[in-house]
Amino acid sequence: WEGRVLSLATATQAEFEEEAEIMGLSKPLMLNEAVAKRFQMHNDYGRVTAPFTVHKRCNFHRSPFVIKDKVQKFGTEDKSGLMFFSPCERQFLLEHMTENKIRQLIRSKQLSPHTSVTFFPLHETIGEDGKRLQGLKVLEKLRQHWATPWRKERYLSVLKIWENPAKGTDEPLDDIRSYFGEQIAMYSAFLSFYTRWLTYPAVV
Repeated sequence: WEGRVLSLATATQAEFEEEAEIMGLSKPLMLNEAVAKRFQMHNDYGRVTAPFTVHKRCNFHRSPFVIKDKVQKFGTEDKSGLMFFSPCERQFLLEHMTENKIRQLIRSKQLSPHTSVTFFPLHETIGEDGKRLQGLKVLEKLRQHWATPWRKERYLSVLKIWENPAKGTDEPLDDIRSYFGEQIAMYSAFLSFYTRWLTYPAVV
């Protein structure tokens, strides 16, 4: 570890919102009653998006989680306490802020351009003050119902041949997407499907 520097980085809600506006991050818009009625959509419909802006933040859904086209109601269905941005989006925004800072330091010659920088997102549920962090209930759910080899739903799904074959081994893909992002969720969906349909020829 000689010559290496470890730094713990975080940001405020206001900094996340400003960075999201700079990056043009699209977030679900709240539909007024006239638009929802005209297009026969419910008020919690989450597939109408626009680039996030700070001065129009009141026009966006506060809850960052969209499941099956529906935005989770903030404070009831979604008890994470996170406003506008999911854990995955926050990591994305924080990484972008850090990279911009590094580029500024290199331009001002305060940091060598050959410096190696690596990011390690922390998956912790307890803060420095010893209290449980808000917004990581999804992580706890994934630890209990996904990251375990002996999930009952995983094995029962293999026996339910009559169900939708694309369902795979019944993994919580919405929660995986909310925490890790679309790429990891797609990879998990592929592995789930692949594992289920390799099981049958393996038995035969």
